[in-house]
Amino acid sequence: MEVLVNDLGTASFTYTAPQNTASLVYSVYDNTNETYIQYDELTFADTADICTITIATPAVITQTAHGYVLGDAIKFSTTGALPTGLNTSAIYYVTNTATNTFNVSTTYENAEAGTKINTTGSQSGVHKALKQGTTSYTIDLNSDASKYDRSLIVEIQSIQVNGYSTENVDITIKRPYATVSEITTYFENYKVTETNIIGAESDSFIEKLERKARYLINAYINSEFKFEYKTVGAYGQNTDLLHLGQRIESFDKITYDDLVIYDSTEDPAIDILGATVAIAPSKFALRVVAEGVNITEWVDQNPLVNPSYFGKDSSYLVRGEYGWKAVPEDIKIAVYELINDFMCSDSIYRNKGLKSIQNDSFNLQFADGMLNGTGNLYVDSLLSQYKVWNLKAI
Repeated sequence: MEVLVNDLGTASFTYTAPQNTASLVYSVYDNTNETYIQYDELTFADTADICTITIATPAVITQTAHGYVLGDAIKFSTTGALPTGLNTSAIYYVTNTATNTFNVSTTYENAEAGTKINTTGSQSGVHKALKQGTTSYTIDLNSDASKYDRSLIVEIQSIQVNGYSTENVDITIKRPYATVSEITTYFENYKVTETNIIGAESDSFIEKLERKARYLINAYINSEFKFEYKTVGAYGQNTDLLHLGQRIESFDKITYDDLVIYDSTEDPAIDILGATVAIAPSKFALRVVAEGVNITEWVDQNPLVNPSYFGKDSSYLVRGEYGWKAVPEDIKIAVYELINDFMCSDSIYRNKGLKSIQNDSFNLQFADGMLNGTGNLYVDSLLSQYKVWNLKAI
């Protein structure tokens, strides 16, 4: 299940629990880094609504638009006395439901079988029916869990009125290239006419438009604007540059041939690097730097004369934040432009690679390679600088 991060940096999804679930306990496991990152609990708040109860065989409970289904667990409360056959401490199960009425049974099995409770005697006061559980829970993933694009397992323990169960839910956290609020604000501020083309659309529909634009962008540039916390392996080449092959924003741990030589997360921190290591300007590598000195001015870079820091064929593992900490503004604009294309029934041909138009039974000619892009030349130009070429030496 793909779950999008919202404007607050958190994420949530709706979980359908077994019937009559009174509470959930859940833990969130990060598949990439093999660690638990969140523990939480949800408890159903009893909902109480006024009802009336007949003294009859069987007893009929009337509650306007109650919404109960077969097997729902309830309790009764009263300001006076319930009729004989019912009490305020027992849990009852709904059966024979209609829009405004239902009967109750002593067990779930009896409710399924249609065995109803009878009432006798007298009653007094105001009665209420209190639902004891639900099937719908919103599970919130906090900012720690939602900080990065990653694969999670949400381990859920459901405590029901009449039982207990467990389930694991696979979640993929995705950071949208533009949030719903960013998209709606853009189209409100930059609408060409008085009509906002997405003004009446639901959030879920706008999320689908963003997802479609995101997938199209990813396909065109052959990459993604992810932000991940993970470990990447690399081999030294006898230079002061360690090429990682992926864009890196920060690092907190370096392992050299299975020896931890740097770890800022430990207490005390580990630092036996013997040199100052920083992220290279390209952000695709680590490099050795000297404070206030350009090392190329005083160090012979010939590895035969002076072997460099990252030794040839030495294995390095670098843990840190990879990808893009923030989605580039160009990419957000590309999303807006593509959504505009998706929503417009009258496409702007000159922005979609139209080369020429001939009349008398139209002869439309499109630019070469038009189908290799997004269908929008402006968007293609925005994305061109981010395009990744995968080349292999044979």
